[in-house]
Amino acid sequence: MPVFRAGYGQAPAWCEMDFFFIYELVEKTTKSFIISGKKERLFICEGKCRIINGDRQKQVKAGEIIDVRNEIGSKVELKAAESSILIRVGGQWGDELGNSGFFKIENSMTPKNIGDPVEYKHKTEFDNHYHDCDEYWIIYRGKAIAVSEKIVYTISAGDCLVTGHGHHHDMPEVLEILFGIYFETTLMGQKRRGHLWNHKNGAARPADRRI
Repeated sequence: MPVFRAGYGQAPAWCEMDFFFIYELVEKTTKSFIISGKKERLFICEGKCRIINGDRQKQVKAGEIIDVRNEIGSKVELKAAESSILIRVGGQWGDELGNSGFFKIENSMTPKNIGDPVEYKHKTEFDNHYHDCDEYWIIYRGKAIAVSEKIVYTISAGDCLVTGHGHHHDMPEVLEILFGIYFETTLMGQKRRGHLWNHKNGAARPADRRI
């Protein structure tokens, strides 16, 4: 069950990310939430807003990633300076993490796969790869074909696809230009960051229980 939706209790039991929410704020509106995860992080996907977290305030804009104070039960307020989209994730990941960021993916006039070989056709420049950690793709706009653990999925806005440590995943075709975030949690095994390939980094060792 690597694809799940926003909310509590949706993620597979083995996941370090326990939940996520996508917040869409109209200009000059406020959204608040109560911290419920051992750790929580905010991805500012679009727009500008002020984050009020206890006695701390911070003006943020698209492209920033913020770790909120992890005091369970405390309140966080989001005040939109302009129309904004934020993704909130919460869970119990460790201190030594992989990478995190934002992506926009579309089909290419010159598609290619510099990763490990696949039997299906590529329409993007994405690569088939694995990680020394779990990775979460959370989609807030668009639609695409994704492959994880050799299973093909259609993912769209509101979906999270999680791929466990050592399992290959890929995004070979975009049906509508795709926007989302990626979040790589606790590094495991050799603790290498970034995309890993059998032909360059050695054969993947998939974690049997992380599916």
